[in-house]
Amino acid sequence: MQQPLNVTRRPTWYARTPFYYGWGIVSSAFLMNLIATGVLLWALSVLVVPMADDLGWQRGDFFIALTVRSIITAFLTPFFGHYIDRRHGGMLLLLSGGVLGAIAAAGVSTVHAPWQFMFWFGLVGGLAGPGAAYVVSAAIVPKWFVRKRGRALALSTMGTGAGALVMPLVATGLISAVGWRDTWVVLGVATAVITVPLALLMRRQPEDVGLLPDSDRAFDSDTGAPRSVAEEEYSFSASEALRQPTTWLIVTAMTLASMSLLGVPSNLVPMLQDRGMSLEGAATGLTIYGLMSMLARFSWGILAERTHVRKAILILSGYAAIVTFLFVVAGNGSAILFILAAGTGFGVGGIVILNPLVWPTYLGRRHLGAILGFVLPITTIGGSTGPFMMAKIFDWTGSYELGLVVLSGAWVLCGVAMYFARPFARTAPVAT
Repeated sequence: MQQPLNVTRRPTWYARTPFYYGWGIVSSAFLMNLIATGVLLWALSVLVVPMADDLGWQRGDFFIALTVRSIITAFLTPFFGHYIDRRHGGMLLLLSGGVLGAIAAAGVSTVHAPWQFMFWFGLVGGLAGPGAAYVVSAAIVPKWFVRKRGRALALSTMGTGAGALVMPLVATGLISAVGWRDTWVVLGVATAVITVPLALLMRRQPEDVGLLPDSDRAFDSDTGAPRSVAEEEYSFSASEALRQPTTWLIVTAMTLASMSLLGVPSNLVPMLQDRGMSLEGAATGLTIYGLMSMLARFSWGILAERTHVRKAILILSGYAAIVTFLFVVAGNGSAILFILAAGTGFGVGGIVILNPLVWPTYLGRRHLGAILGFVLPITTIGGSTGPFMMAKIFDWTGSYELGLVVLSGAWVLCGVAMYFARPFARTAPVAT
């Protein structure tokens, strides 16, 4: 039988706030995801064309740095994943990630050669990875919610969609006003100003501050300790989880889905420009994508609460495979391209919420940081191949069509892997 969580014995001031503090955690995660993903992906997707035109680089020069950044993060994260499960570990990781991320963005403003971009964006940015907002919040937010986990993760991950909604327009305006170099400086300053204060608000789990998941406020009359039905669920340790074949089926599914998660949106602006749109029109398409990605979170999150996350992923994989393939056969008309951008956002918004939801649903919340420390690097590396693969296929063929076919097939294989990932009995670990 599992030992109970270490909890604060008496209610603290967190229990006397006019709102459940878990929603403060969600709000902080939202804003940090907005700035982190906005700079890492959405601003970069807008900055690729003016930087390439000015510096004479190929598009693959940019996205290989994104791949290297992901690989460095993947290598380091297992060493820090268990740290998120410590009392102040998540807060300290977010602080370090915010500072290093800000330095990396500002450093890009000085580049003149691809190796310099690789150093600042790839190496320094990769060092910031273990403290990335998405990684840490994906391990912390599920600890604050059980019954309402789907909607809580929907809200917190909406920051990544909001980044796509806001950052393309912001980056486009900054490029026009001050040029691409100073745009990177502004993005670096914004990263530090937003991330550092919010990181200080992070707390590992509700039991640390005398609360319970989902805003339950029941306390044992004898000990004063919080009582939680969440403790009745079995939480796999990292070693137990990694021994389960089902865990690796989920890893496979999420890796394949992550290829499209980054592959299509990171290339969406140049892809739309190649089909005749202006930079402003393509940025608008990315904004539409971001809006739908945000709105989709609630739909997929509520679906996962009412059915099961496995069924939701199966539905998503079929939908996303069709939408991605439609980009191949679509013409150059702005209307159809805007519709497909919106459809892509709805699908990507689904995997953004279902990916962090699948792990606590299958494996429990107690050791989530340690588990994600091992599995997220794998899915991150897989996801990072999407942008680079799409960019290099364009460099080789002058078209994104083959890359889109590959990504559509990846969604199909994601569904196949998830079909065989049967849910565990939650009262004890599965024998191997």
